Amino acid sequence: MASSPFDTQKIVERLEDAGVPAVQARAHVAVLSDVLTQALSAESENTAEHFVPRQEYSVEFNLLRIALERLDAKIDKLDAKVDARMAELRSELIRWVVTVVVSLGILQTALISGLLLKFLH
Repeated sequence: MASSPFDTQKIVERLEDAGVPAVQARAHVAVLSDVLTQALSAESENTAEHFVPRQEYSVEFNLLRIALERLDAKIDKLDAKVDARMAELRSELIRWVVTVVVSLGILQTALISGLLLKFLH
């Protein structure tokens, strides 16, 4: 129990307070300490395998940055196309509404003129 990742004496005392014999409590803590120490040392040895070297990391980020810039450019182009199409549709809609309103005005004028002529004769 040389270098344990937790307070072994406190655990032994808690086990003894719970009714575990002192010899058994020390054995439990020793085993737990060994297991945790081995697990932590194995984890720290394997940690290096999980990290990408800084140069590769930098290259990956640069590639990601370039891809994002290309995506931003494509989005900007699509945005411009959508804006142009919306302006075009707005113009077409205004022309259609004006045509309908003028046509209805002409029709209304023709109907009123026809009624007036019919009443006058």
